[in-house]
Amino acid sequence: MADTSSTLRRARRIGAGLWGLRLWAVCLAALGWLGPAPAIAERGLIVDAVEYPWSAIGRVNAAGRSFCTGFLVSERVILTAAHCLYDFRTGRWWPPREVHFVAGYQRDSYLEHSRAKSYEVSRDYTPQRKPAIEHTLEDWAVVTLAEPVGREVGWLGIQTLDRAILRGLKNGKVTAVQAGYRRDRAHALSVGFNCPVPGLFGDGRGILHSCDVVEGGSGSPLLVFRNGHVSVLGIHTMRALGRNGDEYAGALSASIFDPKRGVRGAVTAARAAGLSPGLGAAPAADRAADPVPLSTIDLLLRKNGYLSGADGRGTYGGERKAAIEAFQRKHGLRVSGKPSITLLGHLIRALR
Repeated sequence: MADTSSTLRRARRIGAGLWGLRLWAVCLAALGWLGPAPAIAERGLIVDAVEYPWSAIGRVNAAGRSFCTGFLVSERVILTAAHCLYDFRTGRWWPPREVHFVAGYQRDSYLEHSRAKSYEVSRDYTPQRKPAIEHTLEDWAVVTLAEPVGREVGWLGIQTLDRAILRGLKNGKVTAVQAGYRRDRAHALSVGFNCPVPGLFGDGRGILHSCDVVEGGSGSPLLVFRNGHVSVLGIHTMRALGRNGDEYAGALSASIFDPKRGVRGAVTAARAAGLSPGLGAAPAADRAADPVPLSTIDLLLRKNGYLSGADGRGTYGGERKAAIEAFQRKHGLRVSGKPSITLLGHLIRALR
């Protein structure tokens, strides 16, 4: 991912804990969003990639020589970072036929695969190994796949970054999550839960957070769980280092694709691919991916102290139901004992 450490080292702190990226900084003082700078989060937990919503996230492989992360936003369209599609060794863009998306990938298996049919990147993006912030803000790609793999594994919605989301991130009612294939865990999907978001940059087009994102995580989604749905808030484009041990990752806001408030080139590319902000879609029960993330729910029930066991792959049955009911009662939720995406969002918010 892009390293902008030199830029951030020259940046000055605004208030207590919010970094300004020179002229690109956007202060959230109007929302009262100032506090201690969070330490970098742990490097994430491995989840089961065959379960939705993780099944909609996959590896973007370029001619077998490099990889990044990408994610489905419709049956045939993925979003990723533009620099993932550029061959820095030869100084050329990878032809679509050499770009492959693999969904539900873990270790020696996967659920679905498709090569790219075509893709669009920003005309203002300049490929650089260590790009400046202004180049990072154009680092997006809309890729159309040859096959409708989203029918089997589902896809994610696109969430615009509005004031309600910003307030929710501040007060804990909305939780940011990062998920991707990192270089040090190239064959497993890692998820960073509860990524603190201290502020924005680039006139609000960039999102800073402190979950750990390393090489391979370029193009991965910054997710939010809200109202029973999981949506993409941003696309990861850079890793940035701050002062005094403070570290942040940078995600390009998905709002750039919004027809009303987005960036012209991104909106045009999204429209051509048939995209618009909205809800995602879990796979049907008879499709390749599992529509409910049972393994992740079990994992977080254990993390929250409601379920015993060494791993999340056991068949818990009645024990899981009792654990869910106990969690729901504790947090003032409707008691159903049933696993769901809504429950997953509550479990993530309960992690501390």
